[in-house]
Amino acid sequence: MKSAAVSRTPPKPRATSRSHLVQPASANEIVKMVTNPRRYPSPMRVSGSGSAATRCADAPGGTSIDLSNMSRVLRIDPTSVTVQPGIKLVELADILGTKGLELVGGFDLANRTVGGAVSAAGLEAASADAAATFLSSVQQIKFITADGRKAYVNTKNANLLRLMRMSYGLLGIAYEITLRVRPIQSFAIRTANIEFADLPVLLNQIGTSESGLKLRLFPFRNRIQCEFRDISTTGETGTYQAWRLKSWVVNSALPGAAYALAKVMPLRQLRYPLVDTLNESAGNLVGLGAFNAGSVATEQLTQTNVFNQSRIEHSTWAFSERTFADVANAYVEFCQQHYDRTGFRCDSPAVSYRIRKDSSALLAPSFAESVISLTALTNSANGWEDYGFEFAHFASRHKGIPLFSQSQHLAPDMATQGLGQRLGFFKKARYKFDPDNRFLNPFFASYMLD
Repeated sequence: MKSAAVSRTPPKPRATSRSHLVQPASANEIVKMVTNPRRYPSPMRVSGSGSAATRCADAPGGTSIDLSNMSRVLRIDPTSVTVQPGIKLVELADILGTKGLELVGGFDLANRTVGGAVSAAGLEAASADAAATFLSSVQQIKFITADGRKAYVNTKNANLLRLMRMSYGLLGIAYEITLRVRPIQSFAIRTANIEFADLPVLLNQIGTSESGLKLRLFPFRNRIQCEFRDISTTGETGTYQAWRLKSWVVNSALPGAAYALAKVMPLRQLRYPLVDTLNESAGNLVGLGAFNAGSVATEQLTQTNVFNQSRIEHSTWAFSERTFADVANAYVEFCQQHYDRTGFRCDSPAVSYRIRKDSSALLAPSFAESVISLTALTNSANGWEDYGFEFAHFASRHKGIPLFSQSQHLAPDMATQGLGQRLGFFKKARYKFDPDNRFLNPFFASYMLD
């Protein structure tokens, strides 16, 4: 049975006026900019590494702030590190590694800036450790308020810190961040290939375990590649060369091959099966002996972030772990029906991460319960717009929880449904922090203003 056509709301217009780009080198410079709206007009938005799938960082007619000149490590202690927001996590991981330390994180953060990871975050799987997300490692944030004051929040005020984490730069501009670190900790990797019908059994078995879980979903092959991560007792952290190879194959070589195949092999009946075979073979690399151990430090130092490639289109939602098996099976039907109707399908497998319940950030998808994310991604922009729009409606129908930076085609009612009362509380807090909408761009205005 074909899925019914989705009624459309008018698309949000793209801004035509360009923003004024500034590159401050200190907190005092940011203060001068914030307090001079005539020279530095609103909205003021901070741009990170460019990993966002939405226009959350756009500053049409306003001021775009590039913090790449603020990228120093200020202090390293045995249990914490204090940095400026412009440093990339991969660079910080390298510095910490020389001292035998690592960040607490997951699979997809390495090429983000620290400021971006704290303000907009991502959906990374906890790698069998006590913290459920990278956000929970944030111990203190120093920031510039909308009226140009320097302020800070730390673990002594848990509720305010919970509000500041993952606040998308709407409450202030971070200029110094303190993160929890730990000695480099190795994890052991197990892999399995299952069919979609087996997913309920797998999720029931994993239950309340501490295992990190990554899934690669092949809806047109009835195949799910599973990667489990558990704390290792051997101390092995994997080899740099092996992890580098894995990252290059999965995040660079394969997307490049799919992109090239779309150019030279326009007949989709031939192209898509070949791309599926390549992607499935690459996923099986993880099952080889060279990849049966690793660490967050090793992975972050070797990772190439697929989402930073301009040709990749992607959209991410999160779903309750309790219902994800049903969602995944419904996703198969959705993909097949969309392909039958339009001839378009994603040429990369969907990616999912298990994120345990973590209330460290008010807007975090896993605030109330453990969730599993679902990211649809493709190298082909031709046909993605309609697919992404319908994927958003699919996610909303299945009670998906959005991220403002990663969930494309997110309508205001979808955000309200997915985040519930937490969004209403955040909207009121945002107004108190920024009553003159200094940091509010047109993108967020559609969600934050009634």
